[in-house]
Amino acid sequence: MKKSINTAILGYGKSAKHFHIPLISASDEFKLVTILQGSKNDARLDFPELDIAGNLDDILCNPEIDFVIVGTPNHLHFEQAERCLRAGKHVMVEKPFTITTDEADRLIEIAEEVNRCLTVFQSKRWDSDYITVKKLIESGKIGKLLEFENNYPRFRQLYAHEVWKETSIPGAGVFYDLSPHLIDQALQLFGMPKSLYADIRRQRGGEAEDWFEIHLYYDELRVTLRAGMMVSDPLPSYVLRGDAGSFVKFHMDSQEEKLAAGEDPSAGDWGIEPESRYGTFYTMGEGGRKEEKIETMRGDYPGFYRELGKALLQGTPPPVLAAEARDVMYIIEKSVESNIGKTAAVL
Repeated sequence: MKKSINTAILGYGKSAKHFHIPLISASDEFKLVTILQGSKNDARLDFPELDIAGNLDDILCNPEIDFVIVGTPNHLHFEQAERCLRAGKHVMVEKPFTITTDEADRLIEIAEEVNRCLTVFQSKRWDSDYITVKKLIESGKIGKLLEFENNYPRFRQLYAHEVWKETSIPGAGVFYDLSPHLIDQALQLFGMPKSLYADIRRQRGGEAEDWFEIHLYYDELRVTLRAGMMVSDPLPSYVLRGDAGSFVKFHMDSQEEKLAAGEDPSAGDWGIEPESRYGTFYTMGEGGRKEEKIETMRGDYPGFYRELGKALLQGTPPPVLAAEARDVMYIIEKSVESNIGKTAAVL
C-alpha cells in the first residue's frame, strides 16, 4: 500500500497558505510536491524545494501526482476539477464546490465514471464551536430546538478592488464565500429544509454582495444564517433556543487565526479553547435565570486530512461527500432565486 499521497495545489492564495499547506505539513499521509501559480512568484520564493507549475497541463501530465486541491477562484472550480478527474487524479475542491447545482451534479457523475475520489473542503465541520453545538443538540439538554442562529461577523469598511472575491465575477462576494460554511453546518445538523427565504445585499457600495441573511424553515424550527462585513458590535456566533433552555456562544473557532499566525496544527494543545471563551447555557428556575458554562469541544482541522488520507489509501468514504456539497449548492441557488423574487422558496 502506498504510504504517501503526492499532492498538487492549484492556486497560492489564502486557502493554500493558511489551510492546506500547514495541514499537509502536519499530516503523515500527504506530501506536497507541486503548486500551480500564475503571474506572481511568491510560491517559488516561499518553497524553492517544490515544483512550481506555470500551467495546469504540467500537473495533469505528471503521473507522480495522485491528488489535486482546487483552490483557485470559484468560477474556475468546475472546469479545473473536471480536467483533473479526467486525468485520473483524486480531487478536493475548495468551497463553494461549484457555481451551480448542474456543475456539481456533472462533477459527481465524472468522478463516478473515472472511479476517483471527489470531496470538498467544508472545514468548519471541524470547528470547536460547531462540534460543541452538535453535541449539545444531540444530548437533549436544550430540549426541543425551536430557534437556531449562526453568525459569521466581520468588519471591513472598504472593499478591495484588486481582490477577485470583491469583484462582479461569478461566485465572488461574501455570499459565495461564507454561506457554504453556514449552510453545510445547518444541513449536517437538520437536513434539507422545507422552504427558505434569503436576503442578499451590498452594504459598502462595491461590486459584490457583502451581507446576507438566510432563513431555513423546518416543521417547528427556524434556522437563521447571517454574515456581513460591517459588523463592529459583538455578535454571538451561535444562538440556540429550545423548550428546556438556551445556549449562546460568542468567539468563533480560533484554528484559522492560529494557522494564519503560523502555529503548528500538530501541537498537543491544538484546537483547545480557553475557559474564557466558553458558551453559556441559560435556564429559568426558582429564583430566576440560571447560567451554566459549557466547555467548548476541541477543534480538529487536521482531522479532515486524517479522514481524507484513509479515504485515498484505504478506500473509506471521504470526510465530505460530494453529494453533501451538491446539496449546499442547491440551497445557494434557491437562496439566489428567493433574493431576486423577494419571496420564500419551497424546496
